[in-house]
Amino acid sequence: MNMSEEARKQLLAFQKNEITEYRIYKKLAGRIRHPENRQVLLNIADDELRHARIWENYSKKEIKPECGCI
Repeated sequence: MNMSEEARKQLLAFQKNEITEYRIYKKLAGRIRHPENRQVLLNIADDELRHARIWENYSKKEIKPECGCI
């Protein structure tokens, strides 16, 4: 698939956001004692990771999360 450099940059930014959000929700879940609330955060984390993997299928590049997320 051919895409413009601007589209590629945007796609990579989306991918970075998703993997960063995955890491944030995962860390938050580890701090929550209430099991149902922890599970909600883990479910959101799983969704974010799934989204990151979808973008990765397009970018063909593994992106690291933003540093300093919690």
